[in-house]
Amino acid sequence: MLLWNSEAVTIEIIGSTEQEIHAVVKVPNSNSSWLLSAIYSNLRPCERLILWDNLKNVYDGCALPWLAMGDFNEILSESENFGGGLVNFNRSLKFSDMLNSCHLSDLGFSGPRFTWTNLRDAGGLVQERLDRAVANPSWRLTFPNAEVAHLPRVHSDHCPILRTFNPVTQTPFTSPLPV
Repeated sequence: MLLWNSEAVTIEIIGSTEQEIHAVVKVPNSNSSWLLSAIYSNLRPCERLILWDNLKNVYDGCALPWLAMGDFNEILSESENFGGGLVNFNRSLKFSDMLNSCHLSDLGFSGPRFTWTNLRDAGGLVQERLDRAVANPSWRLTFPNAEVAHLPRVHSDHCPILRTFNPVTQTPFTSPLPV
């Protein structure tokens, strides 16, 4: 799901698949525009590899500041996992390689450490950080005061992600992206 305030920004959807929506975000009365990729990655690892390739193709053709956020359905390290089985380091490495190839880095967050839970009791509880916001250096320079918050879970096994611009910036755009 992709939500925005149409009085604050205009959105032009430029492409989508079952796992991603790509949109150019334009701020009225300015020359400011940037690329937003809303991610809802497939549960199947082989399908995620298709998404990773798609994102590399987006990077190859992107000259804009770029933010990608949502449910990547993958962790980067053991620290993003609690409970369950062993971490699949091969899958984590492929995810990390895609982020590095696209020059996307994690924006950090405030709020709960894990964004997903299997909703089981303590003995079988698994929690992971599957949802995140990542951006290229150009986006980070354009919006240095942007913040990402993991909001509390409500009626879902995922925490919504809220990305806000600090009031110091000129853009009033706020993007809740429940995943």
